[in-house]
This record gives sequence, structure tokens and C-alpha cells, in this order.
Amino acid sequence: MQKVFTKFFSSQTKQRHDNETDRLSLLEFKTVISLDPRQALMSWNDSTHFCSWEGVSCRLKARLVSVISLNLTDRGLVGPIPPSLGNLTFLKLLLLSRNEFTGSIPPSFGHLHRLQVLQLSNNNTLGGTIPDWLILQTRPVSWCSSWITTI
Repeated sequence: MQKVFTKFFSSQTKQRHDNETDRLSLLEFKTVISLDPRQALMSWNDSTHFCSWEGVSCRLKARLVSVISLNLTDRGLVGPIPPSLGNLTFLKLLLLSRNEFTGSIPPSFGHLHRLQVLQLSNNNTLGGTIPDWLILQTRPVSWCSSWITTI
């Protein structure tokens, strides 16, 4: 499926508009990762369209390419979760379980109005409280975390 998707984007270059904000947000994520033992982010570079990067799924709607899913489960990634992921405004699935992320959920995740699934379980160096935006969502978000505590 990845090859078909890449081929589709390559052939539609003149008819689509890349989402530079999404691309830059993903690159910012890559820069804060201090350890990538499985080289999951190796494909995240300018020689490959960001929709072909490992763990990234996109959609083309109204000629705009947007990231709708980021699945980096069990990649051994170490580092903070950067606020820039809150710029992925079309994101529906964010799957970051079984890594070693530090810090807490960035407040910018409150901008992810389309988010349906948030998985952060087994990131035993994360800390903090459940953000208000996650509790007060008008649209339910399915989330899984083994570290968050409530106030």
C-alpha cells in the first residue's frame, strides 16, 4: 500500500498542494528525538515525500495533502513529545505507545480537534496530569495511557 500511495502522490504533483506545516512539524519531532535505535525516522528526510515516511499516513482532500495518522508504536524512541505535533490539525490517530518519551502531553495537542485515538501507554518516563482539553472534548477521544494521573 505504501508504494501505491507514494506512486499516487508522485503522479499527482501538479494537482496537489503539500502541507508544509505538517512536514515541518514532523521534522521538528525528529529533531527532538535523542535516540532512535531502530532507525524508524531514517526515512524522514527531504529526499522522500513526508507521506512516505515510516509511520506517517496522509490523505489528499481538496488538493491538500495532510497527515491523518502517526504510528510510531514500539520503535524505542527517546525524547520529549514536541508541541509541534499540535500543528498536525488533520491528525486522527496518534500512536506513540511503547517508547521512552519524556515530559508530558504538550498543551498544543488541544488543537488536534480531529483526534480520535491517542495512545501513549508504556512510556514510563512521561509524567503529568490529564490535560483539560482531553477530558472536556466535545468529540470523544479514545486514549490509552498508563502514566497520567488526574488532579
